[in-house]
Amino acid sequence: MSVTEASRDTDAETGFVSAEDDFIFADSDNISLFPEQVVDNLMHVVVALGAEMWTMRRRLMVTEKVLEKVGVSSADIEQYQPSEEDLAAWAEERDIFIKRTFGALERRGGANVKQMDFSRNM
Repeated sequence: MSVTEASRDTDAETGFVSAEDDFIFADSDNISLFPEQVVDNLMHVVVALGAEMWTMRRRLMVTEKVLEKVGVSSADIEQYQPSEEDLAAWAEERDIFIKRTFGALERRGGANVKQMDFSRNM
């Protein structure tokens, strides 16, 4: 079994499509939980980073299993030299990651942001 075949099998098991599709945006982009918008933005960043961290850890665990199945050693990984195409693709993925995790810092509070009211009994 090749690495590509093993990877496809593993991706099919996990349902992973791409890094861009693995993060689910919610309506939380349009509500405010704290009086200060900057606190909401920072909380969004923290949650997004946590989601990214878990996604990467999960992918790393899957990758290690796939590589183990096809006999790729850790020395092979350490010696890998990325091609120009790899570097370009990684730069694109980096930009997606930055927008997804830190994009909330670009948001401004205003009329279209609803403030959650926790003062009333539910």
